[in-house]
Amino acid sequence: MVSPTEILVGLSLVCEQTSDSPTKISVGDTANLTGNTTFTAQGHAVRVLTSRDVEEDSIIPILPFLQQEIVRVLAEGREDAVLNGSTTATHEDADVTAATDRRKLWNGLRILALNNSYKVDVSTFNTANLRLVRKKMGKYGVNPNDLAWIVDISAYIQMLGLAEVITAEKYGPDATILKGELAKFDGIPVIVSEWQRNGLNASGVQDGSTTTKTTVTLVNRNGFAFGNRRTASIQLLRELYAESDQDAMVVRERVDFEPIYPIASNAVVSNGYNLTE
Repeated sequence: MVSPTEILVGLSLVCEQTSDSPTKISVGDTANLTGNTTFTAQGHAVRVLTSRDVEEDSIIPILPFLQQEIVRVLAEGREDAVLNGSTTATHEDADVTAATDRRKLWNGLRILALNNSYKVDVSTFNTANLRLVRKKMGKYGVNPNDLAWIVDISAYIQMLGLAEVITAEKYGPDATILKGELAKFDGIPVIVSEWQRNGLNASGVQDGSTTTKTTVTLVNRNGFAFGNRRTASIQLLRELYAESDQDAMVVRERVDFEPIYPIASNAVVSNGYNLTE
């Protein structure tokens, strides 16, 4: 699926037109709106095999339960790929080696930020350095309502202890010492994801050697989009496994995840790396 090849928006000074040969409104500034965003559908699938004995003996109807689990697993797979995906021949993370690993579906937020130098060393973890992560985004970091912090549990716990949010005199009734949570930082929602990788090295990737670091990600949510060629649908396979007295469920979708603007010149994501867990 490919977006229109060119989006042209007029952003020009316009004078009143009084003649019978009026001047057309010029196209104006299109620096960030011209170009192609190509979505290449990638297959993302789950297969579950279960014995009919389990279906008979289960205290709850097992097939509806498995259907719910499959939906959850597909959503987790997307999240993992969005955060940690890479399409390079050799994945940046040394432990991603299988050809069918979901982290090879597309380029994820961490890799896009690191590979385009939208990154800040946050080994000294404080408010000033977190704001530098936002500063890296330039105009894409202006509106807090467009942004989201994505962190693992280790980074989140460290954010709870930041001097600017921990006490009531500095953060009011929402101080983390009172609430035990941090919903926003600098007005930007904080999302804790189990798929935000830890066990990384000082440069923000997994090398199998140094595994004591994590990262924080700041993303402009308007800067990315999902493309759906085929929505997830469940197939129940009874006859194929009848000889072994089993049933199977297969779910496959065809999706893609891409930045809206050319990532090399538009910092719609930024990463704070080298954070000790």
